[in-house]
Amino acid sequence: MLKHSDLDTFVELVRIAEREAKPSPAINPDKVLRGEAPAAVLLHRNELSRLRCSLKIASVAGDAPDSVHRILYTIVQDLSPEGFIYLPLSCSKQWLGAIAWALHHPATSASDYPPHPGRDRQWAVGNACRALRNRGHRVDIGTLGPGIDAATRVRIARKVDSLFARIGGIDAAEQLFRILRDTRKRHAGMWLFGNVPTPVDQLPQPALPTGWLLSLALRNIHASPTTVEPETDWNSAIGLATDFAASSDCQRYNRFDGFTLDAPDFLPALTESLTWRELFTLPQIPPSVLPTLRNAFSRIDWPTGTDDLRRDVDQLFGELDLLLTNLRDDGLTLMPRGIARFDFPLLWIHGGAPRDGVNAKYLDPFGEHPRDHDPYVFFEAGDRRIAVLPSSLTVAAGCEAIFRLIWTSAERASASQIVADTIEKSVAIAGRTHTARVWERAHYRADGADLEIDLAVRDGDEIILFESKAKSLTSKARSSDMMAFVDDYTKSFLALLGQLVRHDRNIKRGLTPLTEDGDDPGALRVAMVAVSPLSFGPASDHVLTNALMHAIAGARLESVDGDPDRVRILEAFNKSVRRSVDIIDGIAPRQDGKVDMVRYLMQVSWLDLGQLLYALHRGRSLPHAMSAMRHLTFGTRDFWTEVALADREGLITQNWHPVSEVAPTC
Repeated sequence: MLKHSDLDTFVELVRIAEREAKPSPAINPDKVLRGEAPAAVLLHRNELSRLRCSLKIASVAGDAPDSVHRILYTIVQDLSPEGFIYLPLSCSKQWLGAIAWALHHPATSASDYPPHPGRDRQWAVGNACRALRNRGHRVDIGTLGPGIDAATRVRIARKVDSLFARIGGIDAAEQLFRILRDTRKRHAGMWLFGNVPTPVDQLPQPALPTGWLLSLALRNIHASPTTVEPETDWNSAIGLATDFAASSDCQRYNRFDGFTLDAPDFLPALTESLTWRELFTLPQIPPSVLPTLRNAFSRIDWPTGTDDLRRDVDQLFGELDLLLTNLRDDGLTLMPRGIARFDFPLLWIHGGAPRDGVNAKYLDPFGEHPRDHDPYVFFEAGDRRIAVLPSSLTVAAGCEAIFRLIWTSAERASASQIVADTIEKSVAIAGRTHTARVWERAHYRADGADLEIDLAVRDGDEIILFESKAKSLTSKARSSDMMAFVDDYTKSFLALLGQLVRHDRNIKRGLTPLTEDGDDPGALRVAMVAVSPLSFGPASDHVLTNALMHAIAGARLESVDGDPDRVRILEAFNKSVRRSVDIIDGIAPRQDGKVDMVRYLMQVSWLDLGQLLYALHRGRSLPHAMSAMRHLTFGTRDFWTEVALADREGLITQNWHPVSEVAPTC
């Protein structure tokens, strides 16, 4: 495990080796650095790669000589990719030998040896750190990369917030939407918040942190413009915000970044996805799926005593549908307060933001107070006007308000039943537009237990399993509490994965009602979909979930400090992973005698309800609907950006109907 002091230790070891200038040893680093040491202090090859990246950031920012990251890169390239672990930097004799070897290696000084030309991710992050320092902000660069303390983060956020207050919240929001429009960050009515890597022939370009900036614009939505230099203030705000976001080191500048992960990368990769979510994205749902959702709510069996809640939910859908007919999909819509209040009375009660505004305690995107505007449809903009966000963002807010009403109005068990039933019913409705072979709540018995498949659809020899969980990302997890995020991840995706792979195994054993006479159960092709009511954001990216499961399949996460809560969360996580991996081990294809985890997990998707219904509406068939994006990735970490790029390049026309041919489905 890396220590906080390892960056400084390596720099000092290089200085010593350069000063001593000993001849290059004959034994290479892979041999020199293997040895006996407690497991807790040994270093994985990937951890040393992480240290090399931090050294390059430090070099670009001016904190370390340029040679240090080159030397470590040369050493890491010599280490075995087979998952061996190596001596810690405290074993200075062995490390000095490895450094001396690298100093005399021709690759270390070769100007054309990658990544030395170096206009890469670390180059962009290092430049952002230097730019923040030039503005007077403290940025520390350590073993795990850049770090900005909470006080400095708040100082930066206050500066951006004050500039937005001078510009005015409405003008700031409209500027953001204008930039998104001008840079083609819209497609089929959806905003593209994905991490689009810079083309290889261009310098890395840090992205504008739209999610954070729009949250600050809404915080100031009531503020009238007071600036006399709007262009100067705007450029100052977005320049500072862009450098701050880039220094967080969560952006990919290469579409293949994150494709392969190992056990030490698990928590850093999740942290990175959560960081990206808070800075760059906002929840959205396509308006075209609303009829299906409303139909599903009307067709489920509501628990006793929830008649009033059922009527309120139906009215909320009606008001939301009416609102959308007069709403812009590419910018803010402003309306008199009276119209919002009297034409949409229930939506005003349950989706109207407080009079004193939203995000009042929110500044630092990684602080203890996350943004709170997500469930609101109407925002008080001053002069008795109400601001409403573009259609896809408003639908997401409206759906969140509806789900929140259910959770707060019904008993917990009833609320959970309503949400779960609605997810399953809406998917069944969309599924039946393609085929009549749909199983809702398919019961069967296996291994002495009574089991239930939430939803299954069969088309020929292809079966698609759907399992849903009424679990959303908690505010505590969003505020960078990684243990809370792991807890949510375990209770959502990992729980769903466990159910899906168990059903897959039982299908292959011929134990479910989905098989028919004459079937060879082992020859059936099974795809699996985990469904969440609302989005977990980049954490549900197909490439990331696949790489994370592959990384953690043979490992355990343990608490270093022994904190009881962390031990409990990690133990539940480890059990959940182990349960799924043990089943996969018995049914997945094998390559060279090993389980092909990557190939198996390609059949698993994790989608929120809006994404899933959109795919089902556009698919030419059910298998086409779910397979269109399975083998495609542009490395953006965003479903809607992936769809847009695939559409623009004509890669999914055989599987999905064109956008122009898709109508809302009831």
